[in-house]
Amino acid sequence: MIDILLSIPYIEPTLVILSLSGALLVGLSDPKYRNMGFTIWIITNIFWICLNFGKTEYWLATQFSGFLVFAIIGYHTTRPDKGEIPLK
Repeated sequence: MIDILLSIPYIEPTLVILSLSGALLVGLSDPKYRNMGFTIWIITNIFWICLNFGKTEYWLATQFSGFLVFAIIGYHTTRPDKGEIPLK
């Protein structure tokens, strides 16, 4: 699977643009857009983790794993129905 990801043309610049778009959306005050931003971050962080493991860049994969956890927490705290599914 890693080979497939690495063979996709412009995968890294695409992930950078998507990650920055997620940051823009998270910075907005509307919870709907913030949730979209966290969703983008969750997806792109999974791709970054896979790519970095494939390149044996384990420290970066670890960093993006942390970002993934933070994005999941952010997603849960900005849901419109927050409070129904506790994080604990």
